[in-house]
Amino acid sequence: MDTDAPRSGRFTSMATIVFGNQLGIPSRQLLAAQDGLGQMGTGIYLNAATGNLAVQDRDELLLGRGGGMRVLRTYNSQGGLDGDNNDNWRIGVYRQVRLEAGVAGQPGSSLIRVGEDGAELRYRFDEADGSYRAEGQLDSIALAGGEWRWRSEDGRLTERYSVAQQGRLTAQEDADGNASLYEYAANGLIGRIQSVSAGAPSESLHFDYQGNQLVQIRKLLADGSQSSRSRYDYDSLGRLSRMTVDLSPADNSVADGQVYTSEYEYDGNSTRLSHLKQSDGSELRFAYIEYRPGEWHISELRDGEGRLTRIVHEDLDARDRFTAVAVQASALAADGSYTVQAGDSWQLIAKRLYGEGLAGGALQTALGSPDLLAGAKLTPPPSLLLRALAGQGGRTSITDPLGQTTRYQYDGAGRLLAVRQDVGAADGSWSRQEQRSYEYDEAGHLGKRIDGQGNTTRYVHDRAGNLVGQHEADGQYINRRYSADHRLLAETRYARSADAELGAAALGQASTRRLIYDAAGHLRFTVGAAGQVVEYRYDAAGQRIAQIAYGAAAYPLDGLAADADPTLAQLQGWQAQQPAAQQERIDYGYDFRGQLASETRYGNGGAAERSDYIYDAAGQLLAKVDPNGARSSYVHDGLGRLSVGTDAGGAVTRIRYDDLQHRISTELADGSVRSERYDGNGQLLESILRDAGGQPLRSERRYYDPAGQLRVSEDAQGLRHWYFYDAAGRKSAEVDGAGTVTVFSYDRAGRLNHSQRYAKAVDMAAAGWRLPDGSPALDKPLTALLPAADAADQHEWWLYDQAGRLASHIDNGGRVTAWRYDSQGRQLAEVHYALAIVTSAMRKLPAGSDQWELARISVSTSAEDRISRDVLDRQGLVLAHIDAGGRVTEYRRDALGRVLEQIQRANTLAPASLLDEQAWRDPVAALGLLPAASGQDLHSYRQYDGKGQLRASLDAEGYLDEFSYDGAGNKLSQRRYANRVTGQPGIDLLGQQRPPASADDQLTLYRYDGNQRLIEQIDADGGISRYRYDSQGRLVQTTRAADSDEARWQTRRYDGAGRLVAELDGEASQLLAAAATTAAIEQIWASRATQYRYDLAGRKIAMRDAEGATTLFYYTPAGQLSHTVNALGEVSANRYNALGQLLESVQYARRIATDGLAGGLADGVLGSRLQAVQGPDDRTIRYAYNGAGQLEATTDALGYVTTALFGVHNNTPDCLLPSRFCEGKGSLGRKSA
Repeated sequence: MDTDAPRSGRFTSMATIVFGNQLGIPSRQLLAAQDGLGQMGTGIYLNAATGNLAVQDRDELLLGRGGGMRVLRTYNSQGGLDGDNNDNWRIGVYRQVRLEAGVAGQPGSSLIRVGEDGAELRYRFDEADGSYRAEGQLDSIALAGGEWRWRSEDGRLTERYSVAQQGRLTAQEDADGNASLYEYAANGLIGRIQSVSAGAPSESLHFDYQGNQLVQIRKLLADGSQSSRSRYDYDSLGRLSRMTVDLSPADNSVADGQVYTSEYEYDGNSTRLSHLKQSDGSELRFAYIEYRPGEWHISELRDGEGRLTRIVHEDLDARDRFTAVAVQASALAADGSYTVQAGDSWQLIAKRLYGEGLAGGALQTALGSPDLLAGAKLTPPPSLLLRALAGQGGRTSITDPLGQTTRYQYDGAGRLLAVRQDVGAADGSWSRQEQRSYEYDEAGHLGKRIDGQGNTTRYVHDRAGNLVGQHEADGQYINRRYSADHRLLAETRYARSADAELGAAALGQASTRRLIYDAAGHLRFTVGAAGQVVEYRYDAAGQRIAQIAYGAAAYPLDGLAADADPTLAQLQGWQAQQPAAQQERIDYGYDFRGQLASETRYGNGGAAERSDYIYDAAGQLLAKVDPNGARSSYVHDGLGRLSVGTDAGGAVTRIRYDDLQHRISTELADGSVRSERYDGNGQLLESILRDAGGQPLRSERRYYDPAGQLRVSEDAQGLRHWYFYDAAGRKSAEVDGAGTVTVFSYDRAGRLNHSQRYAKAVDMAAAGWRLPDGSPALDKPLTALLPAADAADQHEWWLYDQAGRLASHIDNGGRVTAWRYDSQGRQLAEVHYALAIVTSAMRKLPAGSDQWELARISVSTSAEDRISRDVLDRQGLVLAHIDAGGRVTEYRRDALGRVLEQIQRANTLAPASLLDEQAWRDPVAALGLLPAASGQDLHSYRQYDGKGQLRASLDAEGYLDEFSYDGAGNKLSQRRYANRVTGQPGIDLLGQQRPPASADDQLTLYRYDGNQRLIEQIDADGGISRYRYDSQGRLVQTTRAADSDEARWQTRRYDGAGRLVAELDGEASQLLAAAATTAAIEQIWASRATQYRYDLAGRKIAMRDAEGATTLFYYTPAGQLSHTVNALGEVSANRYNALGQLLESVQYARRIATDGLAGGLADGVLGSRLQAVQGPDDRTIRYAYNGAGQLEATTDALGYVTTALFGVHNNTPDCLLPSRFCEGKGSLGRKSA
C-alpha cells in the first residue's frame, strides 16, 4: 500500500523509526526510511513501541533466475535465539516456522514464522481453507507432506520448511520453477545455498565455520571460480566483533589491506550493542535502560560527531502481551475429553483445564463456539495462545541533539497512532503543535490518515486484506479489484463526489485500468482507461522477453462494465489482428543468472537495434554496448562502489576511497581531481577541485548543526550562505552572502505557504556570528539576526486544496494565479486574475490558522481574468488546449497517445466562456464546447516508427519533413521535400503520399561519435559544420564551412571545472592547426587567444583579449556584478538593494589606475580609487520597482524618467515611454524630473 509517508522528525537523519510488537524491521511502515550509515549503507532501525534496536547489512548477493540468493545480517537488541551462536546477530537464512500452540493442522493452533530479520509473525489456523494466516497479512502457510509451505500473497513464491529439521527453511521456489535450496549440517548450521533453474548452471554460497561461529561466506560460480567477500571475527565471549568486506575479493585474500570493516562493541558481558564503528569513520553509540528485569529499551543514540539523541518510553504496560498455556492432563477424562457441567462458562472451563480463566475466549474460538450444554463432551487442544494483557497504548518521546522533541503515540498492537511536533514561526512570534494521525480497522489495516490540516484519507480493505477502496480528502474515490490470489485486476478512479463516504455507485464518470494475467500469474496485458493496450511475453523461466505497445487501435471497451474484464483469449485474438507497422516492440535477452543481457528495439521495417549489457554475479554493470557498437565499461570494488569508468570515447574516470582519512578522490579524464572529505556521519565537510597540475580551481566548506542539518556553506572566498530550520526539520530561513534574509513558513501539513524576503540586509560578519577560530557560530538562533519588517519586504503565498495540490499563488503585488484539477489530480486550467488583492493583512498570519486564514481570502473575478484550459482524455492526455485568448489547438492521437494530427482552429472562443468551471469539468461535454471546424483551420500531421521516433511531419502548408535515425536514436538525416503533398493525408505519410524527390529538396545530414555527441552536420546547401570535444565532453572546436575556402574556426579551452578559459578566433585557429610542436601551440594560445580568469568561487574576474587588453570584474558578496574596469581604467558600477534589485548604474567620467587590481570581490583598494575620481560628471542611471518586483521607472543621467505602465495582468508593460507620453494612461504615470 502506498501510504504517502509523513515526515518523522529530525531523529531519523540517524535512524529509521519503526513500529510493531515484533523484532526486526516491519515491512509496512508509515514513516519514511532513511539512508544507511556509512558507505556500507548499514540500516539503523529503532522500534518506538518496543525499544528494540535493529541493525542490518546485506553481506552477500548472488543473482540468479527468480531473484537469486541474498544474505541479510540483522542485529536485534531484544533478540534471543538467532540460529547459530545466539549473539543477537541473525543471518537471514535462518528462517523458520514452528508450532506455537495447539495441534498442527487443527483448530485453535498457531504458528510462528521467523523472518530474515528475526521478526516473529504469528499465524492462526483458518478453518475456512485449512491454512494459517496472520493478522493484516495476505500470505498463508499450509502443512503438507511433512513440510510447512509458505505461499506469498500472489502465489508466485513458495517457501518450504521441514518439520523434521525443526522447521528450518529448505527451499524457495517461484512459480516458474526457479529455486534456491538450503542445506544444513548435523548441528543445524547452514552449510550451502544452491541455485537451481532449468537450462542454467548451478551456483552456490558456502558458509564456513569455526565451531558454531561463521567465519566467511564463499561464492562458487558456474565457471569454477570462487571468492570470499565477507569475513567475521568474534570476541572472547563469542560475540561478533568485526565484519570485514574484501574490496578485492577475486584474490581470496585480505593480506593486501584492501578491506572495509565494521566493528562492534557491547555493553559489558551482555549482547547489547553499544558501539558500531566503520572504517570510513562512520560510527554510532547506543545506551539502554532496564525497564523491568531482563527487558532493556534503547535510551540514547550518539552519532560519530558526538551528537546525542534521547529516547524515553512511557506507559510500560502499553502493549498487548501473549502467552501460551498447556492443558492439565489431570483435568481430562481418559479419552482426553472434558464433560461440561451445569453452570460452566468458558472462563470456568479454561480455569479448570489450563489454570487460566483468561484463556476462555481462546478456548471458545478453538472449539468453534459450541453451546455449553451439561453433559456435552469437549476435546480441548493441548495448548492455547491467549492475550494475557490487553495494552492501552503508549507514547515514546525522542529528543534530538537540539533539544527538540517529537512524540509518537501507539496502540496496544504497537501501531502508530499519532506523531506530534512543536513548531514555531521563524521570528519566534508564535508556536503551535502539528499532528498527523492514523486509525486502523478491526483487522489491523490502516483505515484513516489525517494530516496536520485535518484532511482525511480513508482506506477500505476486504476480508483478505486487499486495499479495495480509497477515499481521498478532496472526494476522489479509487476502487480496486483483486483476484483470489490477491493480484490487482483493475483500478477504477471515479469523478469527485461531494461526500467522500458515498459508494462507487453514487459517483461520476469512471476511469478504469485493467491488468490481465496468464495461468502462471504473469502479467500479460494492461488495458488503459481509453483502451490502450500493452502486451508482455515471457520465456519458460518466467523472464519477460518482449513488451509490445499497440498503436493502431484501442481495445473496444464500450459496454464493458467497470467490474468486468476482457479475457486473456479475447486480448490475444484482438492482438493477432493488429498491424505490425504500428507497434512499438522491445525484446529482452538474459544471461543465465536472469540479468538483462540485451535489449532490441524494432522500427517500421528497419533493422533491429540492439544494446548489450554485461553484469557480474552481484548484479553490478560491467559493460554496455549501444546499437552503434560504442562500448562503455565499469569496475567496482567489493563494496559495490564504482572505482573505474571508461566511456565510449575512451575517457577514463578513476575514484579512490580513502576510508581512513574519510576522503573520496575522483580523477577525471583531463587530469583534474575532485577531493571530498566527510565527517563521522558521512556528511560532506569539504570539496576541492584541482587541475592536473594541482592548482585549486574551486572549493566549498560545509558546517552542520547538532542535528546534522546543513547550516553554513562557505565558498573559497569565505562568503557564507546560512540555513536555519524549524523543529520539524524544514528550512525556515536562509541568509545569502550579502546578508539578504528570506524566511519560510509552512502549513500544518508541512507544505510551504509563505515566504518573506527582507528588504534590509544583516551583517553576518558581526560579532557573535564568527567564533575566534573563524568558524561560524552555529548555536545562534534565527531570532538574533532578523531585521525589522519593512513595507518593501517581498512576500509570496501558496495555497493548497484538500488533496495537497497547489491551488493558488499570490505574489508580493497581490496578483493571484490559480490552478484547477480534475478528480484524478490532473491540471485542467490555469487562471490569472486581473484584480490584485490587498496583502497587508496576510503579512503576519496568527499561529494555528495560517492555511485557513489564507483560504478565506477573497479574490474578485473580472472580465479581464485570463484563463487557459486543457481538455483531457481518460488517460490524462491533452485533447485540446485553449489559451487565454480563446485560441484552440486540438490533438488527434493514436492508441499509444502519440500526436498524429494537430489542428489550430481558425474560430476562437470568447474568453468569458472559459470561466464556467462546471461546463468544462466533464471532458465529453467540454469537447462539445470547442469551435466548429473551418476551412481556415491549420492541420499538421506526424508519423512515428516502431521505436516511437518521429519519422515524418507534414506542416499546415503541405510540406513534408522526413527523418532517419541511427541505432542509438540519434537523428541522422532530415529531408524537407520541395514538392507539396497532394490530397488528404493518411496514416502513412511516407507511402504513396510521399512527394517525388526534387533537386530542390533540403537534406540535412548528421554524424555522431561513440558518446552520442554531434560531430558533423551537412546542411541543405552543402555547408559542413564540424564539432570536436575534449575528454569531458566539452565543445572545444567548431568549424563552419569546413573543407572550403570560406572555412571558419572557433577553438576553446576549459579548465578542470568546465569553465571557458581561452578561445581563438578563426584566423588564430588556422594557425593552431598548422602548429607542429607543443611550444608553437602554446605560443598561439598565449598570444592570440581571448583568455578568462576565475576566482575559487567560480566567478569570472578577468578577461584579456588577443591584443593584451584586460578587463576586470568585481562582485558583491551575493555574486552580483558590481564593477567592470576596462584596460584603460574606465569603470562602470552597479548598486543593488538587499532584494537583489539593481538600483543604480554609474559610469565614472574619470579613469582609475589599474595596477595592483585583480578583480573578484569588491575591496577597499578599488573603493579608495573610485572615491578619488568620483565627480559631478559621472553618469548615473537609477531604477525603481513596483510591489511585484517589476521594473517600474528608469531615470537617466539627465534626470528624464521612463515609466513602465503595466496592464491588469502586469506581465509586460502597456506603456514604455518617457513619462510625459504615459500621463493619463494609468496610476503609474509620472512626470520627469
